[in-house]
Amino acid sequence: GCYTSPTFAQVNWLYFLSINGYMLADVAADALVVERSAFETYEALGLLRTEAYVIRSAGGIIGAILGGILYNKSDWGWGLTIGQLCI
Repeated sequence: GCYTSPTFAQVNWLYFLSINGYMLADVAADALVVERSAFETYEALGLLRTEAYVIRSAGGIIGAILGGILYNKSDWGWGLTIGQLCI
């Protein structure tokens, strides 16, 4: 079809935007967790922040693994191209 692979500059720009969006969402999520943790009881102190960081880390690990597995079209014959991963 009319699909063309992105240039190196386009891929870098997409990653830049993606990372900035992640950082903005991360700061907002941290602020919400810190505000909400003010209402924790003494027995549960720190539990909310711990759970939030564990879930965030697990999501990052799963995303990295899936990205590594899916970005293999040229080597294994199946998967996604870099342009499709950036969508």
